[in-house]
Amino acid sequence: MEQVNNLSQFKEVVQKHSTGETYYRGQLSHYTDINSSISRDKGYVLNEDKIFNESVLIMPKEFEHIHEPIDYLAKMQHYNIPTRLIDMTVNPLIALFFAVENVDDENDGIVYIFNKNGELKNCKHVRLLSLLAKINDYTFSFIQKKFEEHYGEIITIPEITHYSTKPAFIKYSQNEDKTNIRITNQKGTFAICCNEMSPNGTLGQNIMPLVSDIKVKIRIPYEYKKVVKQELDNIGINKAFIYPELPSVGDYVREKYKYRNYVKENIYTIVNTKDESTGAAKRLSMVVVLEKPQQIEQIKVICKTIINGYKKSQDVVWIYIAKSGEDYKNTNWIMRAQWIRPTLNEMFKPLPIGNSQDGEYYWDYSEDYSVRSDFYKTMS
Repeated sequence: MEQVNNLSQFKEVVQKHSTGETYYRGQLSHYTDINSSISRDKGYVLNEDKIFNESVLIMPKEFEHIHEPIDYLAKMQHYNIPTRLIDMTVNPLIALFFAVENVDDENDGIVYIFNKNGELKNCKHVRLLSLLAKINDYTFSFIQKKFEEHYGEIITIPEITHYSTKPAFIKYSQNEDKTNIRITNQKGTFAICCNEMSPNGTLGQNIMPLVSDIKVKIRIPYEYKKVVKQELDNIGINKAFIYPELPSVGDYVREKYKYRNYVKENIYTIVNTKDESTGAAKRLSMVVVLEKPQQIEQIKVICKTIINGYKKSQDVVWIYIAKSGEDYKNTNWIMRAQWIRPTLNEMFKPLPIGNSQDGEYYWDYSEDYSVRSDFYKTMS
């Protein structure tokens, strides 16, 4: 797990871990696994074949030029129908957008990196996994029969055992469905999830998450999601680009210019203050614990608001920000803030803790607090 707070850091981590053929996925951290939409509900899993076949009956015109099960699944995925596919992209910045898209959701964003050899859609592995989505009998003889009927090709029981229990990453193709601007912009492809083999050697209905194939996880803390999303917007990766349909353009414009009042009551507690004055300067340090997660710009506004209340009585103020009481106990700070009175004699000014944008306020940002927080939780 690596933490990044901005686009530059993200690019560095991606460059370090992306070797050969690489696929990326972005999502929120409250999804502890990478599951397909079909596997998120037991009813969906038990009725996967019915969902497949009924969807075709309900929207026959959408499927009239499609022949292969994998293409049916891709079309269903586009319409938000539960499938065993998982969206992937070969562009890490697209995955990053999906990880930070919802800046109001207090969960962190996660980008997964997979170094995998992609497979062609017409390979036996992809053909088998996509065929399993439309049949209701997983006995090996029935699978062999249906596979030969549909593809005109023989598949052996050892091949079924091998392919049905391993996920497949479908190789990205720039020539794939050029009429679909969304897929083109997203540089999208899919991973297709496999089934679980029962202890008695029969193929079960449970569909497995993508777990063992992950090369690395990159965490974008909630506090920095808005910052990163803005950086992506600056280079043209935004909702209007990802979802080029007109309603999405409207959503993008509304979200970009929405007014947000960052200073609210009861969003933080000052839990500790300490007088660190010298004979020549009044100095105060304090610890602030957030009552709920805040974006990093909101945290800076909180710090400035607190400091403004002390400017008449102090020459120097330090603030240590913790995301929770547990982080406070472990001195695990999201960031540190410092204010130094500009007119204070240079002899009595402390060293700045970090960079300043206005000559009064200085900021020091932690680059690993979310990872450290996870570590402390495992040790408690």
